[in-house]
This record gives sequence, structure tokens and C-alpha cells, in this order.
Amino acid sequence: MAEDACSFRLVVRTMHDEIELPDLLPGLTVSELCARAAGKVGWQSFQSLICFGESAFQPDSVITLKDAGLSEGDEVMLVQRPAFKTMEPGESRYNRSYYCIIHQAEEVGVGVVEIDFTLHGDMSAGKLQDPSRSRLIFGEDLARYRPRTWAAGSHKLGVNPTSHVYRHEDWEARIEGTLTFTGIPMGVELGFEFGMAGYSLLRLQMQTHDEQNPEEGDAK
Repeated sequence: MAEDACSFRLVVRTMHDEIELPDLLPGLTVSELCARAAGKVGWQSFQSLICFGESAFQPDSVITLKDAGLSEGDEVMLVQRPAFKTMEPGESRYNRSYYCIIHQAEEVGVGVVEIDFTLHGDMSAGKLQDPSRSRLIFGEDLARYRPRTWAAGSHKLGVNPTSHVYRHEDWEARIEGTLTFTGIPMGVELGFEFGMAGYSLLRLQMQTHDEQNPEEGDAK
């Protein structure tokens, strides 16, 4: 217990800076370390990785500094990466008249994804479904996905948005806005299914800017 209570200091390096972080406790998580270090150099924590030895820790890592093998005077590298993003990936569709266009899906925080959408309908099948009932599906849930139907109801796969903002709200014709999802892993395939039931699954291949433009650095 006494050992865990002893604070220590780490040296954090970037490509251009070197800073010291004092008063760290062994029970602190790598995620908390990443947030502190990123704040010191003016970076977004969700775009920052902590590298130590041969290990690279993601900004949501819950491993403790003690378990990561970090102790007094150790040096770690803070590496910045672009946010994961996809532009105009497609639609989640019910039929020819009812469909949801996804304009953009973007990582905006640790495990946080915002999806910009426009929903269309024409009242031929009634009012538009509730966008806040949409789901973002990943991992094992995506592997065993099957479409939700009105008869089966929700299969509780994936997660619903934690918040939403509507910039245009006409439940008989068109809704535009942004859905925010939390607890989303990065670097894996995601599936977006609009509404409560009946809409198709849209697979999202979110990539960093470097992955989307692999030859950009060689343009010159």
C-alpha cells in the first residue's frame, strides 16, 4: 500500500518538446496520463498515444502506470495521430421513399463518434422514425448482426446515441442533424442502422487522414 502511495516523475517527449510530469501515482491509468501530457502540449487527448518501450497505449487505456512498468524518471513518447473519419459513406435505407443519408462520421473524443445525417420520407408509410433510436454496432455484435424488424423489435446490438442535435426537424419529410455516440472503439469496422426497425445496415470504414490519403506525403 505504501508503495502505491509514492508519487513519481515521468519525462514525456514529443517530436519537438520535452516536458516533465511530477506527482504521478502508480494507480493512475495510462488514459489519465495521456490526458495530462496532451493538455501540457496543447493536443487533443483522443488523438494522442503514449509509447513506452515496445508498447503503444491508446488514449482510452485503463492499464495503470504500475502495470505498464512505469516508474521514477522513465521517459515516454507522446505521439499525435489524425482523427478517424469517413465522408459520405452511403445510406441506411427503408425503401425508395424513406432513407437516411450519412454525410460524415468522425471521432471527436475518446470513444466518441459524431454522425451527421439527413433523413428523408414522404408520409407514404407515416411519419419519420426517431433518429435517437438508431444504433452504432461493432465487434461481436456486428459479426452476429441481423436486421431489426417490427415483429422482432430491438435485438439490443450496439449502442444508441447519447445525445442528438437537429438542425432541421420536420417529422413528415426531412430531419437533419448530428447523433453523438460514446464508448466506440476506433480502428475497427462500425455498422450504422437507422431508427427503430426496417432500415438497412450501413458499414462504416472509418480511417485516419493519413490512411485516406496514403500518397499525400509523396506528392512533392
